[in-house]
Amino acid sequence: MRSDILASAVLCNINSTVKEAKARFQRWMDKDERIPPNLREIVYVAGIKYGGVKEWNYCWSKYNSTVVPSERKLLLKALGVASDPWILQ
Repeated sequence: MRSDILASAVLCNINSTVKEAKARFQRWMDKDERIPPNLREIVYVAGIKYGGVKEWNYCWSKYNSTVVPSERKLLLKALGVASDPWILQ
């Protein structure tokens, strides 16, 4: 239930939740810091939705390099929430 609430907070742009999720995404990009499995979808979505081309390309690269089906699904789902439609083209 907690993850559902956090996911809704990210999608509704609740500042404190988005800020924390984006910080986790940035640490994942910069330091390859592990994201807890129950927060991955939320962090990925926040990073893509409120990020830019750099974040989208990073997730796209991870999507193409992982062989774990569940991880590929989470990454692909997050890639689809990009705010800029031209990124998806």
